[in-house]
Amino acid sequence: MPGKILNHYKRGTLLKRSVFLFQDIKNMIRYGPSAPKFAERIWLTPGNNTMFLTAASTRNFLGMSNQEVSGKVIEFTWPVKKAIPVYKLTKIKMCIEHWRNGKSWEDTGIYKYMEKMILDYGEHDGCRNIDDLKKRYENLDLLFEQARQEGRLRTWEEVNPGIGERKRDSGFVHVGPKGILYWGGPGQHRLAIAYILNIPIPAQIGCVHISAIPYLHQLREFN
Repeated sequence: MPGKILNHYKRGTLLKRSVFLFQDIKNMIRYGPSAPKFAERIWLTPGNNTMFLTAASTRNFLGMSNQEVSGKVIEFTWPVKKAIPVYKLTKIKMCIEHWRNGKSWEDTGIYKYMEKMILDYGEHDGCRNIDDLKKRYENLDLLFEQARQEGRLRTWEEVNPGIGERKRDSGFVHVGPKGILYWGGPGQHRLAIAYILNIPIPAQIGCVHISAIPYLHQLREFN
């Protein structure tokens, strides 16, 4: 089997890899050569019509996690009422205030928001205290400037050169009816950068509604 195909199945146990491979073969037989594949990369440029679907909603909807539904084709009703536009997300709104409107990170309220998450969970986004938060958002400013100059966000392989095992790009994107995109998280800060700059971001495919299969060729290509 060509190495390009094998790249999709390098993570997890042999049993899991065989399950995903079987899923892809079944998809191709049932839905044709354009059918989605497990963990494949797609590119999107998020806009006001890009929606957000929480991981909890995905689990309640399908009984599986984002990772488990990657590449699955959905033929029944889509949970449209559970989704919200991405620009209404708290983190996205605060990023807009900072990068588009010029507010300091502190004035956006992001530090207080994140400190509460740390208090509730002990750690959030790899941060445990205010010093971690400030360093993280300094790095996000650097990432924003890099993305602005390059006109896109980098893939996992570009950020982590030399890693032989294929890693998944941050963020799951479900493709709903009529090709509407549903960000499933994580990676909201990267999503905000792409949204504000109107540039492409790489993501891992989630589940795909049967009516959206014809739209996948557009998402597979970097534009």
